[in-house]
Amino acid sequence: MKKRLPAAPLGVYDFVSIRSLTQEDPIGLAGGLNLYGFAAGDPVNFSDPFGLCVWDVCIVEFVLAATAAVAAVRAAANYLTDRPIGEGVLADANVAFNVATLVAPVGPPVGRVASTATEGTTVYRVFGGEAKAMGRSWTPTNPGSVSDFRSAAGLPTQNTGQFVAEGVLTSATGVAVTTARAGAGGAGGLAEFVVPNAAMHIRLVRVSGVNPPF
Repeated sequence: MKKRLPAAPLGVYDFVSIRSLTQEDPIGLAGGLNLYGFAAGDPVNFSDPFGLCVWDVCIVEFVLAATAAVAAVRAAANYLTDRPIGEGVLADANVAFNVATLVAPVGPPVGRVASTATEGTTVYRVFGGEAKAMGRSWTPTNPGSVSDFRSAAGLPTQNTGQFVAEGVLTSATGVAVTTARAGAGGAGGLAEFVVPNAAMHIRLVRVSGVNPPF
């Protein structure tokens, strides 16, 4: 992943670390003793946009939990029907493992989509060219943590991606939570907040130039 450094001479910002260094882990000590850790200390290879679960670990936990659940159900059924406890357990577990592996997403949704937008959420907007700073489309996902942000956001060609606006949602009223649609820039899928009036709903924290652009 390329580090994107702002063109402004007043400071150098690493967008990957801004959020993780300023907010404690939302799940507290359940995520480990380091309350400011992010993505198991390896943000290059792992994704954890909301600090809830390292994506790759979540997938493994899902597959194992599904397999164990099916095996437990089969063992319980055997017990209730006076059959050997282990009869068919391995076969059913193997089927469950294969099915769970197939249905589990192959990669992280680029920023998990929350059910609702909440006041105080840090949001970002990549813009430039015809796309202006205070537009309607924002994301709670740090752009610097996404390997191909332009594709994930489905940015149109009119958006040159030269700047990043970072702000805080001051009101969630009327804010729609969705995922970015596919566009000229790529397949979309990024967690997206559609803000009806950014000037009223977002307190701008900083605007930085990025090089190379997104």
